[in-house]
Amino acid sequence: EEVIEQLSQMDVILLSGGHVPTQNAFFKRIGLKDKSQGFEGLIIAWSAGSMNCAETVYAGPECEGEAIDPDYKRWISGLGVTKVNILPHFQSIKDDILDGMRLIEDITYADSMGHEILALNDGSYIVVDGDNETLYGEAYSIKDGCMKQICENGKSVSLSNKNMKKYKLSARLFYIASVMFYIAAIIHYVGDATGSMGAMWLCLGSTYLCLGAVYENKSKEKIMP
Repeated sequence: EEVIEQLSQMDVILLSGGHVPTQNAFFKRIGLKDKSQGFEGLIIAWSAGSMNCAETVYAGPECEGEAIDPDYKRWISGLGVTKVNILPHFQSIKDDILDGMRLIEDITYADSMGHEILALNDGSYIVVDGDNETLYGEAYSIKDGCMKQICENGKSVSLSNKNMKKYKLSARLFYIASVMFYIAAIIHYVGDATGSMGAMWLCLGSTYLCLGAVYENKSKEKIMP
């Protein structure tokens, strides 16, 4: 507790692994979320520590009896560093059996209804830099009872919907502008004997159409080298 009071003087916070609910309760006892607000240093987390970084933490059952315990809480409040829920060590736990059930197919799939959980192999990681969140390495999205691979080793995926929305908006604006320029071109071609102004508006329309296509492609980009 003495250390937590000196948090503002530190450059790095390390959040290690462990039992997710136990660590979560400890963080709450020492007031880590409130004390870390405005922290300008680097937060490095792994395993349970990275899971507890979420705003709402997925504390999936991991110990005997938890999967069949009706009072076990699988969703608990976290540190709020990110909204992303992760399931680490995926390559090691994907075939595990807990309380007579398959950990992934019978337990995690059911818990993913209405939620997205990112299953990460060891060596994969997420970098949070302001509003930008980027996933690196092999990972899978588990959502609404289904799983699909979303990234590969040696590649990265942007998890920032904010940037995607900006690209989509920009694409729409460029498309709208191109239509207006094309209409202006038609009007000038009809009313202008030389057609010089019409040619100019036509060029502008084509330029903005190309820009719209560029930003539309950016909004659809998922895996980057």
